[in-house]
Amino acid sequence: MALSSLGCSLVTDGENYTNFSGPRYFSSNETPTMERAQEAIKVVSYNVRFSQEPDLAGELLKNHLDLADADIIFLQEMDPPGVEAIAKKLNYNYVYYPAVRHPLYNRDFGNAILTKWPIIHDKKVILPHLDPDKLQRIAVGAVIKVGDKFVMAYSLHMRIWLHPFQRKNQMERLLHSIPPIDYCIIAGDFNTYTTFNRQVIEEAFQEHRFTLATEGVDWTYKHWYLFNKKSLMDYIFVKNMVVLGSGSVKNREASDHLPVWAQVKLKGI
Repeated sequence: MALSSLGCSLVTDGENYTNFSGPRYFSSNETPTMERAQEAIKVVSYNVRFSQEPDLAGELLKNHLDLADADIIFLQEMDPPGVEAIAKKLNYNYVYYPAVRHPLYNRDFGNAILTKWPIIHDKKVILPHLDPDKLQRIAVGAVIKVGDKFVMAYSLHMRIWLHPFQRKNQMERLLHSIPPIDYCIIAGDFNTYTTFNRQVIEEAFQEHRFTLATEGVDWTYKHWYLFNKKSLMDYIFVKNMVVLGSGSVKNREASDHLPVWAQVKLKGI
C-alpha cells in the first residue's frame, strides 16, 4: 500500500484532494498465470453506497454467477478499508483514489478499480465543476495488462445535480485524458436521473467511438427522495470490444445501486 496525503484544499463542508498523485492506495500482489486473455473478459461496476457494507458487497461479487470471477471491477463511493476488504476477499489487485474527505461520514470518498490482472499504471482525473457543496468528483484510471493486451480502464462517479453542459464538460475532460491504447473501458455511476442527461452522456461516448455495453439494462437505482422512481444511473462503455452479453443483479442488500456486468471480447483476439 502506498499513500500520499499532499495537496488537500479545505472547503466549506469537506476536504478536496486536489493533488493528482494522492492520496493513493495500491496493491499488486495478485497476478494470473495465463499469458493470453480469454475469449471473453467480464467487467463489473458497483456503487457500494458510502462503503457501508463492504462484506456484503464482497460476498455478492465473489459468489453471484453473473459477477463472480470478473476480470475488472469498478467500484464507487468507497473508503480505504472497504476497498481493501473487498480486494482481500477476492484476492485482486487494486488502485484507489479518494476524491474528498466527505462531511457526511467524515471518511474518504472515492473510486477504485480491482482486477485479477497486473496494474501497470494508474492516475486520477479531476473533473471540472464542483458540487453545490463545493466538493469535487474524479475518475480513477488504470492501465491493466490482460494477457498480452493492454486495457485502459476508468472508474467514474458523477454528481446527480449537474447542468447538461457541465456533465458534457466532465465527459470531455475524461475522454480527452485517454492515452493511445487500443482498448478502453469506462464504467461507474453516471447519476443520469433524466433522459436528457443520459442522452448527453451517450452522445459524448458515441463521438469518441465507444459502445454502450450495458444497453439492455433498464434500471439500477431507486430511492425515496427520488420518489422511488427506477432510474438508470450505472453504465459500462467499451471501445474496440465486442459485447457478448450484459445485465444487472437485482440485489440491494449491500447498496441502493444494483451492480451491472458485461462480457466483452477484445477485437483482434
